[in-house]
Amino acid sequence: MNQSFYQALFADDKFAMAIGRLTLSSAKLESSIKTFIDAHGKVEASEKSPLGGLITLLLKHHTIDRTAGEHLQFVLHQRNYFVHKLHSSLSEYPENEFELQRFISRASALSSEMDFFSSALAPTSVEA
Repeated sequence: MNQSFYQALFADDKFAMAIGRLTLSSAKLESSIKTFIDAHGKVEASEKSPLGGLITLLLKHHTIDRTAGEHLQFVLHQRNYFVHKLHSSLSEYPENEFELQRFISRASALSSEMDFFSSALAPTSVEA
């Protein structure tokens, strides 16, 4: 991939928004898992625990549906694909609009999945 593709991505507001939302959704999911773990008191999570460590603690010490656990692991893998390997991920994409839109769609879908799990782990309030 040449440098002009990075410039095109940098200038693409949809791309920047998708990556930004993905990053924020990841942070929200980390916070939600930590809050859930802390609220249920079975184990203590470090303030510096990464998402993978938090998911491991959640699955090891709390009763989580097997399918949900597998999906959380998948979300982690996909998040790492975007966040930790962005350069290599982008180098796999040719310089055409269709592939760029596909990448943006994948990032947006993952962001939505992380938001779903954040909401699922949020404490519910019961009104009398």
